[in-house]
Amino acid sequence: MNKKLIHYAIGIILMLVGHLFPDGAVITALGYQIMFIFIGALYLWCTTDMFWPSLLALVMLGTTSHGTAANVLGSAMSNTTVMQMFFMMLVAGIAKESGLISYLARKIIQSNFAKKYPWGLTCSIMIAAFLGAGLVSGIPSLLICWALIYQIAEQVGYKKQDKWPTMALIGAAYAACFGVSLMPYNFTVVGFFGITKGIFPETDYNYLSWVAISTLIFAVGALLYLLCCKFIFKPDLSYLKKGYNVEGAAKLDGRQKKALSVMGCMIVVMMLPSILPKGTPLHTFFNGSLGVIGTAVLAICAALMLKHEGKPFITFADLSKNLIW
Repeated sequence: MNKKLIHYAIGIILMLVGHLFPDGAVITALGYQIMFIFIGALYLWCTTDMFWPSLLALVMLGTTSHGTAANVLGSAMSNTTVMQMFFMMLVAGIAKESGLISYLARKIIQSNFAKKYPWGLTCSIMIAAFLGAGLVSGIPSLLICWALIYQIAEQVGYKKQDKWPTMALIGAAYAACFGVSLMPYNFTVVGFFGITKGIFPETDYNYLSWVAISTLIFAVGALLYLLCCKFIFKPDLSYLKKGYNVEGAAKLDGRQKKALSVMGCMIVVMMLPSILPKGTPLHTFFNGSLGVIGTAVLAICAALMLKHEGKPFITFADLSKNLIW
């Protein structure tokens, strides 16, 4: 029997088994139903796919007293936080699919600061992972930086068990974890803002302050990590003095320049409400009328309208690769 069919059956049974539980002292019957629907979805996500189990879970919610399938799907699709996360993941695809993140990481690691000072290289790797995760998402940025660390370690003669490659890999992971909370359009931050806004509707956010504080927290943490590495773990950095070369950081190509322009303009527009005086027509327009969703949609439209060498700069199919269902 096909193993996938077994996984399908287990997942669906888990989603339905919650209907067998009556009201309990702590969890109600509806609570059991929702809990097992989530458990079933989680099982299917781990064993099959991400997209259709998510839709199936929404439909299964329609079999509970929570609401009909039409109401549940309508509520999910019209939720502001869901919409923001959806469009922001598409925006992140602009930088990812154009190769902009790979270029930035290689450029930072090839800088004079990184090549002149061994600890400067470690610091530069962390900065590259931090900025890459902030512009796109943590995993792509982390994988790019890890690949560059392995490339450099092999060039200069490090072995896998040596201290510096291990510390650089951990440092990049640390930086990427902080980076996903850097920019206000990152879906992690969007989710946090959306939940907070739902609880405290009058809350207003200063995106510029958010970016500044996030950067400061990362800088302090990175400094402490580097100090620990230097004075406690004391890796042998003599290999790095031999020099290294990372290819692919010469110049921005046409696609990367267009991606940088679109992303840069979007970030500026998102930061404007934090700079403009409150109550002015411009502040009301950028913060209220246009908002985060409108800014993201404009960025997506601009990217889809652009041409590169007579062909579309990017397609919706390219952007949709970055969707995390």
